[in-house]
Amino acid sequence: MVKKVMYISQILRDPYFYCVDSEGNIDGTTNIKWKYKMGNKVEESTPALYKGRAYIMSSDGYLHAIK
Repeated sequence: MVKKVMYISQILRDPYFYCVDSEGNIDGTTNIKWKYKMGNKVEESTPALYKGRAYIMSSDGYLHAIK
């Protein structure tokens, strides 16, 4: 079964990186699969997905590898 998820973050809003169900619900909402708290806000960058991990920069200067 293929996982249908999207990875998102809210720049300038909060320090979380989210994985959500890409199909959503009938009422226009979606289900959060998981969320990861970064050290600081997420930088304006596109996450890189490689071998089951998401790599994302945060403004604390670290590159986070999330499995």
